[in-house]
Amino acid sequence: MEKHYAEKHAENAEIVMDEKLKAHLLEKAGETIGCAEALLTAAKTQKNPQDVGVHLDLLEIRILECQLGLFGFSPVKRIVKRAGSIDPAIRQLIEGEMKNGCISCEFLLKIAEQNNILPVDVAGMCEALEVQIKPCQLGAF
Repeated sequence: MEKHYAEKHAENAEIVMDEKLKAHLLEKAGETIGCAEALLTAAKTQKNPQDVGVHLDLLEIRILECQLGLFGFSPVKRIVKRAGSIDPAIRQLIEGEMKNGCISCEFLLKIAEQNNILPVDVAGMCEALEVQIKPCQLGAF
């Protein structure tokens, strides 16, 4: 597979690689890292998830297994399914946070945690509501 993640940042010459974060990512990842592990790395290293995502891109490390089921699964790539029903309280949270038809993955992960729901099920509710999920905390989308 051709690598191309660093190209997203080619015009930003101000990016400085944090050597401790780089070492941690290289130790944990190899060529790929799961979304959950990348976010855990951000917490452990006290870095912003977006910064971790930039480092992953610059190191050409592919993020797999989005916790919301949007990308990184094989062989189907995307595992999120449109929800058949939506809890009214969750609907209200989603609609209250939505901006321009979009909602962040960070907010959806919080909803899932606070309501003891799988993140992929919350994403399925967004699919049913035709709400686009973006931005990704790690900058993948």
